[in-house]
Amino acid sequence: MNAREMIRVAANAHTRLNTFYSLIAILEGGCLPNGSETASETAGKIIRLCKAESGRQLQIYDKAAAAIRAMEVKP
Repeated sequence: MNAREMIRVAANAHTRLNTFYSLIAILEGGCLPNGSETASETAGKIIRLCKAESGRQLQIYDKAAAAIRAMEVKP
């Protein structure tokens, strides 16, 4: 991949990271009213999925960022 494609990959992974971290923050922040066990269980499942996917996106971002740094011209 060329630098432009790697930048696109990194930018997309960064955007996804922000999205998943935002969802985690909202759900962990107590936005759900108390008393609904089903809603809490569902929120927990969503949080686990978001954490797993954010880990994958972070690996993609790190790999792309490392590739971009490797392509940079050193003086």
